[in-house]
Amino acid sequence: MQKLGLLLREFRDRLSTDVPLPPDCDLFFCSEEAPTVCLGSMIHGNEFGSLPALVELQRQLREGRIQPQVNIFLLLGNGAAALQNQRFLEEDLNRVFTFDRTAASLERRRAEELRPILDQVDTFLDIHQTQTPTESAFYTFPWTNELGEWARALGAAPLGLTRASGASFSPGTCCLDEYVRARGKVGLTVEIGFRGFDELQEERAFRAMCRFIELSEALLVRGESLDSYVQAAASIGWYQTSYIETQFAAGSELRPGLTNWLEVKKGEVLSRPGSPVLKAPESGRILFPKYAQPGQPLPPELYRLATPIADPEQL
Repeated sequence: MQKLGLLLREFRDRLSTDVPLPPDCDLFFCSEEAPTVCLGSMIHGNEFGSLPALVELQRQLREGRIQPQVNIFLLLGNGAAALQNQRFLEEDLNRVFTFDRTAASLERRRAEELRPILDQVDTFLDIHQTQTPTESAFYTFPWTNELGEWARALGAAPLGLTRASGASFSPGTCCLDEYVRARGKVGLTVEIGFRGFDELQEERAFRAMCRFIELSEALLVRGESLDSYVQAAASIGWYQTSYIETQFAAGSELRPGLTNWLEVKKGEVLSRPGSPVLKAPESGRILFPKYAQPGQPLPPELYRLATPIADPEQL
């Protein structure tokens, strides 16, 4: 946690004082006519692996080593939860951008602070980490051809979890990228790896941020087409959610060691010995396995299964 504290202090010491901004947000202003890019980090407090990359990007922008043709917001989501190494303190920040009720929780008040920034952006890249180990970095967003091309051109992950256009990741909630897309703008989320500091993930996050700025400039400033960038990039293996485990008995627990993208077979036992039996209803790859801490209530879902999809346009 010492490294986290030092990085937060460094980021905060460099914050712009030219314009009023919400806490833990920075702005690099190009011009009123220029498009606006936003890069999000640490939306979940214990997913701080991209923070070193964001701080390095901030430093290079301040020093003039990167001179963008777009306005750039750097956004840290939940610093209060990060300092306690918690995903969130009262509510999941990445679910409360519905603005349909009084902002009573810390996270809903934070969402109100961030809303004016998201209302300005043309492109938004949100960098997350998984709560359990993952075998690969991956994208997650509803399918549109445009988003699929952006993801491929960005090159931040070889796999993607997609769903029908407009479908919510969690019904009745709204993530930051969903809020941006609802405004007709580009919003991408990429999971770069397992939560915590990791040098390879830091490099991955920094490359993704710089590339996202480059693509935004090419398309929105210079009027270029995505096509040439897409053709030069590696293809992505796309998957869809085929099953969500929500109907489970009290006391159900997953067996230890389930990781994101782990391949399982139909009928394979996924439960811990001694707990109510859970079997995979079909073959697929595990995603977002949940392990409740002692004394915590069971989550609304225990895991998801994903299966390959050859043509996401058919969703």
